[in-house]
Amino acid sequence: MSVGLTGLETANFQEITNAAYQRMVKKLTDCGFEIVSSEEAGQAEMFQDYTKMIGGTPSQAQIIRLYINCTDRLCLLRNKK
Repeated sequence: MSVGLTGLETANFQEITNAAYQRMVKKLTDCGFEIVSSEEAGQAEMFQDYTKMIGGTPSQAQIIRLYINCTDRLCLLRNKK
């Protein structure tokens, strides 16, 4: 048995990710947290030995896995109500 996911492109997931990020930033700043750039955070002593990685484009398999994981979590949240 196989499952296919059609009609969703990488751009769709990027749009969803951007919206989720903006919601998270708002929630954090509403709680009094300050959000700083990775460049600014990288100047902190605790990160001096770290190497900043640059992200790439997700593969189709990653997109499908993300969709399935998000769908499963939404189902769990709905069932808890």
